[in-house]
Amino acid sequence: MDKKVYIVTIEGLSGDSTGIHKYCWPAVPDYATAQYSAGLAEPPSGVGSTWNIEGSEMSVGSFRLEFRPAVGPVTWLRTRARPVTELDGAITAGAVTLNVKAPVPADVGIVNGSVVFIDRESLDVTNVAGVTLTVTRAFAGSAAAAHVDGSDVYISAPPALYGRQVWVYEVNRTGSSAGAESLIMSGYVASEPKSGIDTVIIQCRERFDSVAVLNADPQVIRYRFRIASTMDAESFDVPLRDLPAGSSARSTGHYLYLPDVPAVYPATGSSLYATPVWGTPIDTTGERRSVGGTAYEILYASIDEDYPPFGYVPDGGAFTPSDHPCDIALNILLSLDGTNKTAGATNWDRGTHIGAGNNGLYPRYALGVPIARVDVAAFETAKAGELANIRASEFWLGGEKSEKARTALNRLFSPLGYVIGTNRTQWTLLRLADVYAGGTTTTLDGQYVTDAKDITHETRGRAIDRVVMTTDLGPDGEGANKIIVDALDGRSLYPPHVGAIEEIAIPYRHDDLVRSVTYRYLVASRIRRLSSRVAIVTLTVTAQVLSLDIGDAVVCSDQAIRDPKTGTRLTTADSVAGQVVGATVDWKTRTSKLTIAISETDGRARFAPAAKVVSWDPATKIATCEANAYTTTPAADPLTFAIADVCRLLDSHLAIKAGSSTGVVSLAPTSTKLKFAVDDFTVAPAANDVIVYAGYDSVVAAQRGVYAYAADGGAAATTSTLGAAGADPNRYGD
Repeated sequence: MDKKVYIVTIEGLSGDSTGIHKYCWPAVPDYATAQYSAGLAEPPSGVGSTWNIEGSEMSVGSFRLEFRPAVGPVTWLRTRARPVTELDGAITAGAVTLNVKAPVPADVGIVNGSVVFIDRESLDVTNVAGVTLTVTRAFAGSAAAAHVDGSDVYISAPPALYGRQVWVYEVNRTGSSAGAESLIMSGYVASEPKSGIDTVIIQCRERFDSVAVLNADPQVIRYRFRIASTMDAESFDVPLRDLPAGSSARSTGHYLYLPDVPAVYPATGSSLYATPVWGTPIDTTGERRSVGGTAYEILYASIDEDYPPFGYVPDGGAFTPSDHPCDIALNILLSLDGTNKTAGATNWDRGTHIGAGNNGLYPRYALGVPIARVDVAAFETAKAGELANIRASEFWLGGEKSEKARTALNRLFSPLGYVIGTNRTQWTLLRLADVYAGGTTTTLDGQYVTDAKDITHETRGRAIDRVVMTTDLGPDGEGANKIIVDALDGRSLYPPHVGAIEEIAIPYRHDDLVRSVTYRYLVASRIRRLSSRVAIVTLTVTAQVLSLDIGDAVVCSDQAIRDPKTGTRLTTADSVAGQVVGATVDWKTRTSKLTIAISETDGRARFAPAAKVVSWDPATKIATCEANAYTTTPAADPLTFAIADVCRLLDSHLAIKAGSSTGVVSLAPTSTKLKFAVDDFTVAPAANDVIVYAGYDSVVAAQRGVYAYAADGGAAATTSTLGAAGADPNRYGD
């Protein structure tokens, strides 16, 4: 096998007009140009992310880069870069000429082909005429930006590296090309370079959500008005003062949080008006007096109010407000300038927040992650599937406090057992799932496991006495209602008084949790995982499977592995399945240490029938259904039912439909139709209702062998052992 070359590039780093510089180890590839150097002293090293499945949290992986100090265009050993001149006049993001102050550029080393650094941007100098430079903007992977008069101009090294993007590639050393360079890792510079005698070290992070701050500088807005004895409490109009330029005077309307009242009021332009959407109204009764205080802009997700800030634009369509957690998360991740989208697809980029009349989110409330680095399909799949009809309507962002991006995203998903992490350099949405036969998996057998002696087995669990979920949250983080769960599986396994009380503030409404079985089973599944004992296998694998990353499904069949259910080693006919929850690659030895949560248990169950109603004919008692709401072609949802199956009717929120009874399939189903007998649910099915199996005690014997539904993506297991007398149908996660 040909030896590999590792190539590192850093946003904006270049020494000449050839483009972004490529630092290589152990040598440059045989097709290298002047753009390449053997400036990397060691292959990348570090620790990958770890998925804490019990707590639905994801740590941020880190890696270290070591450079040769005298190789490449940047003078690494400068502990502080010094500017050589300044801009003489401000420039816009689109300007291609600029003036600098004395001394003359040539006298400080700026010539044709030089790369200059201004703030975060790199510019390629294509012509020098006196003090005027003609430049190529957004050079070497940097972004064009406006720069103010007097901005420092640097050469040889940029003023700072912290926060710049880093890309790591690999390619065959011989017989290859630049087009074959494969991205294996990416991240962001986490600290300025540290110089030693022999090398320069740069620490990097895979993601920056753990350090990125939303609403980093809360803007104070002052209000004052005079109360008159005849004032109408429903319609007063309060002028606002000290508005940040454009950032809070939103022409489309917004919300202001008044912490001293406390209340949240709608506002338009520069006026506070009407009644609050949360909190205590300002008292406008009594004698004449002046009332004033401070306010802060705040985002309130609920689409039931006038100014929902989150949502999406279908391709060719109009803005659609949404308080679904997947849409909110994509808004926070992607919002930049309105164009951060895939051509022909839905747009979650709400645009900028800066400037008069702009009503977007970036940079105050969004990260601006490039669309190529976000696995949008994972969010869309969850929204259309297990998270359908979920609403994070009590999600607040902003106000008088700053918040780390990771904390905000965890508030959306952690209560539901999901987590946002990275898989193959993309931000994605993950949840622990059963691994079903026939699914997309990677088999880890003896040819991929490096050394049986390195394999470890353990059981992880948490002593949890009680989980307290606070719902109906306000912007102050306090909630009006609590849901307490203290019947936890793990309580009896540990000594008294050692268990923790897990307190979770969730941006969901108490009524939704009570009414909707979807919320309840997601939250219940997450709570079970908090208190359950999870089997973990750790092993080291070879270069052939280095691409395995967190969230990937694997089947382990190496005979050095023990079955967690029996404690005995696997035979040639055995295997255990699970998901990768930790992956750290050693690029020098080209091996990877994987941590795998074994999710396969005797509780696996086949995906039992479910069909979403399109229409109902009361005369024939025929339900026309979607063919593939729950299965994939060539299968069809209605065809998974059989004559004599006893069914129940769920509403669109997946709760038993009020007033309904059972229905019995009376004729062989077709790909889109189910016919029922006289026993036809009592109430008429409506569009988006779902037909499923009835309770265990009501169904016929043939149904009890497949007594489970809502499994992972409609995939079917080879065994089906769930179901017990007196039990409701099991849902995925049970």
